[in-house]
Amino acid sequence: MRRTRFAYAKAGAMLCDLQPCIAAQGHLFLQTADPIKRAALNKVMDDINRQWEQGSIRVATAGFNHGWKMRQNTLSPYWTTRWADLPVAR
Repeated sequence: MRRTRFAYAKAGAMLCDLQPCIAAQGHLFLQTADPIKRAALNKVMDDINRQWEQGSIRVATAGFNHGWKMRQNTLSPYWTTRWADLPVAR
């Protein structure tokens, strides 16, 4: 006897954070780090910022507020995308 209808269900598996057990990434700025090493790291960062420019080196958690803007000299005219900006012949 042959069955013609089967109930199928689609399933998937996600594999995240795959890495070898011996190659675990450490946390550079973890709060529980050695306070002596942390103080030395902060001093080095302060020295670099003093020598060059304030903010030239910082931790990634401080955020990235770049003072740059996009170059917009090659933008298409707005009338190519906005009805209100179409040129009017008079």
